[in-house]
Amino acid sequence: MDRQKYLDEFNRAFSFLPETDREEMAADYREHFEEGLAAGRSEEEISRSLGDPRILARQYRAGYRIREAKEHSSPGNIFRAILAALALGLFNFVFLFVPFIVVLSLLLAALVTGAVMVLGGLAATILSVPTLGGYFGITGSVTGLAVGSLGLLIVLVTLLVTRAFGQLTVLYLHKNMELIRKS
Repeated sequence: MDRQKYLDEFNRAFSFLPETDREEMAADYREHFEEGLAAGRSEEEISRSLGDPRILARQYRAGYRIREAKEHSSPGNIFRAILAALALGLFNFVFLFVPFIVVLSLLLAALVTGAVMVLGGLAATILSVPTLGGYFGITGSVTGLAVGSLGLLIVLVTLLVTRAFGQLTVLYLHKNMELIRKS
């Protein structure tokens, strides 16, 4: 494709960037064309060597989202980074999104289980107070405290594992982008 068509497509593909940033990047690409033409290459050769602007934009967006998730590790940033990486191809869908959803589901199940145990233990402890004088009252309160404590431990451990999982996900995305850039 010729220079003008390439730059038009570049501007459409990078429309998600602020205009000043997009114009600065486009200036770099115009410079590549000028240097290539001065070296005797055709506009078609130069555009092929620069790469498809749509693919470049997807890679740039994924890299930006991954850096953002690495610097500010929040569930929203991690999810946006995953979506940007998914836009890079089917490989990422199979090896990133499916395992991510499975692990996230397991973590959510553990969190809900722990919360239910905390509430159940609290309820068992409170309901056994009127009969505290008898064997069943003491057993009910001790059991309620034990179940509630175990539930709280499950919630805390799940939150720690979720945080570590988020950090590992961002690390994987970063390494994945390095691989894509090298190929």
